[in-house]
Amino acid sequence: MGNKRVDEPVITIRAMVKVGPWTVEDVEYGKWRPCRRCKTMHKETWVCTIDPNVPDSVVKERLDGDRTWRVGSTCGPTLEMVSDHNWAGTTADLKKKVRLAVDATRAIKGGRASAHEWHFLHLVEAWLPQLLAGTLDLHLQTVMRHHVNGVLNTLKEDAWKAAQAKAPPWPPRLPGMPR
Repeated sequence: MGNKRVDEPVITIRAMVKVGPWTVEDVEYGKWRPCRRCKTMHKETWVCTIDPNVPDSVVKERLDGDRTWRVGSTCGPTLEMVSDHNWAGTTADLKKKVRLAVDATRAIKGGRASAHEWHFLHLVEAWLPQLLAGTLDLHLQTVMRHHVNGVLNTLKEDAWKAAQAKAPPWPPRLPGMPR
């Protein structure tokens, strides 16, 4: 069963996603209903809602004023997948920056407390305020991550060696066993 030709133009999934991120509120099963987007009949209807932060004027102009669309079992998963893909970038970038800031703080604290001489820890200290302000460019974020990982990995290795030095010898020597 393909799509039946309709007189109205069909809004594309990409056009819907460009308006803002979508979430699936519910999946309804039961009677046959037409997909709001492509007009194909489905027994499984996905209730998709545009993000509440999208201005009403944009919703009125681009989505006929409706924030909630009931779309079919073909359009619903596609809309969700494309929306997640397109709108995950800003969140992922922010998570990456936050993780770098937290790791940089740990590296600075651990690096200062260790006996190692770090030739680049001062760069991490200088770049951290820029990272937090959002002004550190992508290349320097990559370099900063490399330096932070170097410090944290060295500190982790030092802690492992210290734990091994305290551990009893292996295999344990039982009485009467040859050395």
